[in-house]
Amino acid sequence: MGDPVDPSYPLYPIACVLAATGLFLVLLTSFIRQRWNLGVSFLCFWLFLENLTFAVNSIVWADNGAIKHHVYCDLASHLQTICYVVKPAATLIMTRRLFLIASFRNMDMHTTLKRSDVIIEWFLGFGLPLLVAGPLYYIVQTKRFEILEGFGPSGSSSSTVLSILLVSQWSISLPLISILFYFPRVVWIFYRQNRDMSDFFLRSNSNSSTSRPGYYRLFALASVDMLITFPVGLVNVTLVIVQDLHSPRGLPFYDGWAATHRDWTPISSPYSDVVAGGRSSLAQFYFSNWVTPCISFVIFGLFGFTPNARTAYMIIARKVGDLLHIRPIIRRHQQRLKHKKAVANRERTRRGLGSMPQEITLDSELWSRELSFADFELTAPVGQSIDLKGDVEARKSEDSGDAIKVYSGAGDSSPALQPPKSDPDTKSEV
Repeated sequence: MGDPVDPSYPLYPIACVLAATGLFLVLLTSFIRQRWNLGVSFLCFWLFLENLTFAVNSIVWADNGAIKHHVYCDLASHLQTICYVVKPAATLIMTRRLFLIASFRNMDMHTTLKRSDVIIEWFLGFGLPLLVAGPLYYIVQTKRFEILEGFGPSGSSSSTVLSILLVSQWSISLPLISILFYFPRVVWIFYRQNRDMSDFFLRSNSNSSTSRPGYYRLFALASVDMLITFPVGLVNVTLVIVQDLHSPRGLPFYDGWAATHRDWTPISSPYSDVVAGGRSSLAQFYFSNWVTPCISFVIFGLFGFTPNARTAYMIIARKVGDLLHIRPIIRRHQQRLKHKKAVANRERTRRGLGSMPQEITLDSELWSRELSFADFELTAPVGQSIDLKGDVEARKSEDSGDAIKVYSGAGDSSPALQPPKSDPDTKSEV
């Protein structure tokens, strides 16, 4: 292997691999929890594939611009077109979902979302990118693919008005819809009706996509993606139009089917062509390449360190440890903590101080169902009712051993709070 043409090598492939790993963990967390936000899921899925291809491209073609691996180059070049549309489309999905959450704050989102809303989100995140990267891109595709020395395959489209309308304009039109129609309404509704939104979040389950932290994370991701995608798309399209208008050929509407597909042979471009464009062109080139890893790191920073994500990582570690017949150190540490808490609770109960506040943790059995009051069972003596206001009756009930038993689950037969045992010394004093 010769010297890489990219001065920053191997920083870029390492960053792409780390970004792909972070996105995979976010997708794995959503799979374990069985809770999917379509905007975030679509963005993570497509950017995960794009980061992998970018890492492979920058390694395989690090020191050369050879035309090879034709099938892989076809897939990688079309995947770049897909992700070019997915980034603004996912932003539109997220801002639209935020608007629905803010608008239907008095109802459950699972019952509020209509079938048409789900179809629209699937079309924006899956159907539209495939449509653009497939037949629409083929109309203006001039070469099978293009190899850039040091960075691998990319697409090749004609410099025409039709190419801008079919492929390039999506990075401008979709963010504009988010900015003009949904984003201001979301900010306005949340600002004007903050008290109602707080009540809505309190009524919502903390693990759902309508929790306050989840709402803020989704809002932050949509904002960052919008701030990156829209300016980059606007600058790229503007520069292409200006360069084509000042060229001798001009900017025709369409060259025709025969002229566009006359020469289908892949081509290779040296890295020196990028450097020859000047500092502004070089900065734009590197900024466009680093957009995908940067957005991926933002996604992992927002969704990869949440309490539910960390709990999912613990579940994965336990499953892997069970498969490898290894007892993880973390499990032993948690068992020690549980034992210490149980001993402390028994001691406090014996002294009449009551048990310590219990922290509800989410294990693998709770991912498939909502946490509700049905998981807690209150039992009282037959023929009696629980009266929280009657202190005398409550004390009599405690003395007779008929204390309220709180069960931590539907199938758990061991009470979490044991009644205090009678002390013979205390009885003699009474």
